[in-house]
Amino acid sequence: MGNMILCCGLSGSGKTTFCQKFIEKRPDYIHLNVDDFYRTYNGAQVHENEFEVWISYFNAIHSAALSGKNVIIDTNALDAIDRAQFVRWFPEFEYHYLYWVHTNDSLAWNNNLNRSRVIPWEQWIKMRENISKPTTKTDKEWDEIVYIENVNNTRAYKVTKPEE
Repeated sequence: MGNMILCCGLSGSGKTTFCQKFIEKRPDYIHLNVDDFYRTYNGAQVHENEFEVWISYFNAIHSAALSGKNVIIDTNALDAIDRAQFVRWFPEFEYHYLYWVHTNDSLAWNNNLNRSRVIPWEQWIKMRENISKPTTKTDKEWDEIVYIENVNNTRAYKVTKPEE
């Protein structure tokens, strides 16, 4: 059985860069980034063909689980309900780890502007308003929660655990 890491946080927080750095050190993991699936269906479009994108994304995660592979899933999953669905939908993984990547709003917004798939300001603000930091109380279905702070985009991250 493989392991699943859900790497989540606000768009522009540094999730993808963290996942790429992680994969360099742990090549036994597959990096599944929802942005890659959007690009496959839409090119540079932000949110067209959502149903098809998410079905393909979940099928890729499910296939990895059934094959016993380790995955690091790269998506927003902004609240406890969204995050919990990944544990419920993919119980085949042996361990379920939650990695919360965060940074200050200014750095996240500027990173978002430099992405190939820029999230429009109104949508980004709505995401920012609806985001909730995971805790061991709100996200109790996870085997482990790790906070990863993107300090200044130098690929140097500060890693801590919840204080609960």
